[in-house]
Amino acid sequence: PACNDREPTTLTSREGSFTGAASVDLQLRCGDVTVTTGSGNTWRLETGNGSGMAAVVDATANRLSVSSSFAEHPFVFVRGSDTWRLTLPVANRMDLAATVDAGRGRFDLADAEFGTVDLIVNGGEAHADLTAATLDRLTTHVNGGAAWLTLPADDFTADLAVNAGALRICAPSDLGLRFSSEGSLTAVTYDGLARSGSTWQSPTYATAIHHADVTISANVASVDVNPMGGCK
Repeated sequence: PACNDREPTTLTSREGSFTGAASVDLQLRCGDVTVTTGSGNTWRLETGNGSGMAAVVDATANRLSVSSSFAEHPFVFVRGSDTWRLTLPVANRMDLAATVDAGRGRFDLADAEFGTVDLIVNGGEAHADLTAATLDRLTTHVNGGAAWLTLPADDFTADLAVNAGALRICAPSDLGLRFSSEGSLTAVTYDGLARSGSTWQSPTYATAIHHADVTISANVASVDVNPMGGCK
C-alpha cells in the first residue's frame, strides 16, 4: 500500500508506565516517527494520520507496541501519512525494536538503558543518536534506504547490514572500535581506523576503557565510518 503526503491535523495523546524492564516495538509504514527520552518510568505517545487511520497501540506494564493500521485495513491502498512522537522513560531498562518503511525516523535516546536496539529501514531513512545511552547489542538493517548511527561510549556488539543503501557511523574518540565487513560492490571508508589483519580498529583499541565490536554486511551499498560532517 502507498501513502500520500496528507499529514494529520490533530494528534491523539496517551501515556502509561512501565513497572520494570520493558520491550518497545514500533512498526511505521509511511510517515514520520520521533523517539526521545524523559525522566521517570512514564512513556508518552502522540499519534495521528492524514486519513484518520488510527495507529494500533497495545500497552501493558512491561510492553508497548505501536503499528500502522494496514493490518486492520488490508484493502486500503492509499492512506495518509503517520506522525508519531514517543517519549521513553530512562528509569527502565528496555529492548527497542523499530521498523521504518517508506518513512523517516529520528531516535534521540540520551540517558536510556537498553538491552538491545534493533532498527530496520526499508525504503526510508533513520537517524539514531545513542551518544549518552548504554546498550548490550545493536542491530541495524537498511534496505534501499539510509541510516545514520551515532554510537555510545559503552561496551557493546553490533551487527549492521545494508543492501542498496547507505550507512553512516559516528563514534566517540575514546571508544575502542573494531570492524569486520563482508559484501560485494560496496564502498567502505574507515576514517581514523587502521587495518589489523582482516579487521579495522581504532589505534587505541587495546587501551580503551570501552569497546565495540561491529560486523558489517553490505551489498551494492556505501558505508562511512566517522564521515566528514558527522551523522546528524
